Amino acid sequence: MENDTVYIPGLSTVATLAEEEIYSRIYPVFRVINITLYSIMFILGTVGNGLVIWIIGFKMEKTATLIWFLNLAIADFSFCLFLPLSITEWALWDNWPFGQIMCKTWAFNLQLNLSTSELFLMIISVDRCICVLYPIWAKIHRTSRLDSQINKISVFMPLIKKLNFIWYN
Repeated sequence: MENDTVYIPGLSTVATLAEEEIYSRIYPVFRVINITLYSIMFILGTVGNGLVIWIIGFKMEKTATLIWFLNLAIADFSFCLFLPLSITEWALWDNWPFGQIMCKTWAFNLQLNLSTSELFLMIISVDRCICVLYPIWAKIHRTSRLDSQINKISVFMPLIKKLNFIWYN
């Protein structure tokens, strides 16, 4: 057991506490904060991404940029749908009541959504950069066929990349 020196606000002296004691004092507060933040993320993320999916998917004309934003919203919406599992785990003091298959599904979904979101954010950023820095080149060379191919690759690339996650975890 290792001792740490901790400054506790309100006390004029510095206390020396064991790691377990520090953990036992901080963890319940940390757990409540996580449950609260995950719950807010679930509500706002589900509603917000659901609105984006509905508006872009059904109400707007499809452009390449909007399709990429739609795919980003779908990935984030999928992540938000799995947040109640994390909330339940935190509420049950790190006990997973859903079984091993659901645990693997949750972990795979988490990794897949992270990769997909990163990829679509990168594609949107590069696309905007090209359109701003080289507008004439982008107007000539950016075709709907190229955008469609980039979109197909960007949807399947994270899935193929994360297939090893299923077999090895």
